[in-house]
Amino acid sequence: LVTGPKGWTNHPRRSFSPEVLAQVGKMEDVCARHHVSLGAAALQFLTRFTAVTASIPGANVPSDIESNARAAREIIPDALWEELTPLVQTWSREAMGTEWVLTFN
Repeated sequence: LVTGPKGWTNHPRRSFSPEVLAQVGKMEDVCARHHVSLGAAALQFLTRFTAVTASIPGANVPSDIESNARAAREIIPDALWEELTPLVQTWSREAMGTEWVLTFN
């Protein structure tokens, strides 16, 4: 969902609940206010924790590798994290509509 909630309502392989899509929309709004991509915030969120020493983003096509590298280099202000962190929630598999669930608490 790092591309935002738009276009996910009829995705062929995943169906996210309206609540999940709304939450992603709120996160996207926070990122936009701080001029940071949602992808950069998602990628860098994990590595803010001292227990995490690496993050390995996936790539389907070569341009994804370039996008991931740009996202890793984006400068993210502390103010974004202060606003974004309370929006991160745990969702059930049913709410996510997928077998993969990543949670941050």
